[in-house]
Amino acid sequence: MGWLASLFFIYTLLINKVQDSAFFPLQSSALLFCHTQLGNLYNKGNRPELAASVFEHSISVDPSQVESHFTLGDLLCQIDRLEEAGFHFRQMLIHAESYNKLPALKLRSLLANGIGQLLLIHEQTNGDIPFIPSIEEGLDSEIRETLMTFLEVPLEIDPDDIKSFLPLAEIYMGNHAKEIPSYNRTFKLKSSSNKASRLKKKKRKKR
Repeated sequence: MGWLASLFFIYTLLINKVQDSAFFPLQSSALLFCHTQLGNLYNKGNRPELAASVFEHSISVDPSQVESHFTLGDLLCQIDRLEEAGFHFRQMLIHAESYNKLPALKLRSLLANGIGQLLLIHEQTNGDIPFIPSIEEGLDSEIRETLMTFLEVPLEIDPDDIKSFLPLAEIYMGNHAKEIPSYNRTFKLKSSSNKASRLKKKKRKKR
């Protein structure tokens, strides 16, 4: 058994012990940090399947962990579990408006990266995996309405330029976007007489 697998075994024993003890409520605070650190360690050790297991447990404790949803989505992409990856990227977007564990600019960057990956999944599956979360999945109805209005105006998306996803990220942030200095904000909703949704995308650069 390799050292990473051994570490995971010890971690599992520890979690089971905590769950069976009178200190179970601590899992929602102190142990969540350990989950994240262990998951990151497995990821750096090139063991995405073990890292995914840790982050899945972490999210089961607190489904609103935006960073864990992003990392888990990224890990699942690495092992070609695209449907599950898409789910976690959408959950990342759904919980973004209430997430306060990252500064606004870092949260926006995280969301923009996740949106970019979600778009690639959407395209790779010919649209079978949704690009925009549904209200049924938990997306705030006002945010979804803003998204739909925003997509009625010309929107230029370059899959090779993460900055092109920043306006969408700010929409998902809700009131958190107000924490971004005005000179750094990218989302500006303009009226448009065109009722049809027009989403322009630049062709992917050849690598």
